[in-house]
Amino acid sequence: MSELKQGHLQGTTLYSYTRMFHQREMTMEELIREVARRGQGPGLEVIGFQSIRNFPNPGDEFIGKFKDLIAELGLIPTSLAVNADLGLRRDRLLTHDEMIAYMAAQINLASKLGFPVARVQISMTPDVMEALLPVAEKANVKLGLEVHSHHSPRHVEMQAHLERYEKLNSGYLGFVPDFGATTVGMPPSLLEKYRKTGVPEDMIKELLDLWQVHHAEGAPKDGRTQGMRMGQVAGIAAKYGFGETAIDYAINHCGLFGHADPSEWADIMHLVWHTHGKFFGMDANGDEPTTPLVDILKVYADAGYTGSISSEYEGFHWDNWSNPFDQVDGHQKRIREIMKNYGYQVRTTA
Repeated sequence: MSELKQGHLQGTTLYSYTRMFHQREMTMEELIREVARRGQGPGLEVIGFQSIRNFPNPGDEFIGKFKDLIAELGLIPTSLAVNADLGLRRDRLLTHDEMIAYMAAQINLASKLGFPVARVQISMTPDVMEALLPVAEKANVKLGLEVHSHHSPRHVEMQAHLERYEKLNSGYLGFVPDFGATTVGMPPSLLEKYRKTGVPEDMIKELLDLWQVHHAEGAPKDGRTQGMRMGQVAGIAAKYGFGETAIDYAINHCGLFGHADPSEWADIMHLVWHTHGKFFGMDANGDEPTTPLVDILKVYADAGYTGSISSEYEGFHWDNWSNPFDQVDGHQKRIREIMKNYGYQVRTTA
């Protein structure tokens, strides 16, 4: 067998352990130590507004302790997920200048903490991203717009960003793909949760049939299509007496499990700074039945991607019986196997 080429950097995100953190089973430091103990690094992604008290101004003491902890454990900061919430104020939306100032504070914190990438959200327009470019350059932090379901690389909004980034050619504006934008079905664990909470089989069948219809049509290329699909799901939920929670079914169905073809990721690989290896649960065979890892990672292998991939477990939203750390262990093992078959050795040490 020929020698393996250097592949991407293995990592995880603390978002995988949201349930444990919110239920106060483990502190942020305890989560990071467990990530290191299990060998789920060396890459570490942190959700700033979820994990860091007084974000984005936690103070010098926190910054120092965080950097000391990372150094002690031999981890590598990969991405700081920053917040682009225009509705921070109760009385009105943030103005353009207020949003720039708020984002600048977060980007500067990413730099101070040692993160080379700040993941930003789709509410950022191309104009705002361009306005943030001088901040990113000064802080030496790349800005990665998350391509999250229901969006896809060929969605009209993402195409606008891609066009602007290529025009600016700065080396600081790019993307963070989320594997949840490319799925092949609804997670078995979610269907199990539906059954445990009394959802009738006829409703589940209708939801699955509709998902396949949407999948055959492909990822929505605009907001109108997405809104229509959510209305269809909500209608099914209401039909079976779940009208009060219909929006939850619509968000799950249309907002988490995307329909982008794996080949679409090739369109933006030259501007990918970091990746969310989104998954919803490993099965008994050690595979992930919802995200087509073999097909997605083929695009990464063909591109020679050597950046970072954070295993991002999101089944915790409904699955309260599985251990998130075990789930991430299984996901990372499967990725290493696939990449080895493609001739790449995933980097598992700093």
